[in-house]
Amino acid sequence: MDIGTKIKEARKKKELSLVQLSNVCSISPSHIGRIENSERRPSGYSLKALAEPLGISEVELFKAAGLLSKDATDDRAKKLLREIEWELQRMLVSIERKIESL
Repeated sequence: MDIGTKIKEARKKKELSLVQLSNVCSISPSHIGRIENSERRPSGYSLKALAEPLGISEVELFKAAGLLSKDATDDRAKKLLREIEWELQRMLVSIERKIESL
């Protein structure tokens, strides 16, 4: 997914119009629209300003924009998260069974 699409999807998920997002991050609505439509590449300043209102980390936006490279840490973190989710599911099933047996 390109950076423009990522920004647009995050904005829509937050139910923000271009004008509302513009008011929060001090970037013109037309410029945000051009970024979303891949007509402009966002600067580091723009990404930093957009991150918080969109609920996306600055690092994630910088990586999506190609300004930071992805590294092995990303893959390890995803793997760890999957393992934690799996372990939590196992624990919940175990707790549910114990409750049912009471």
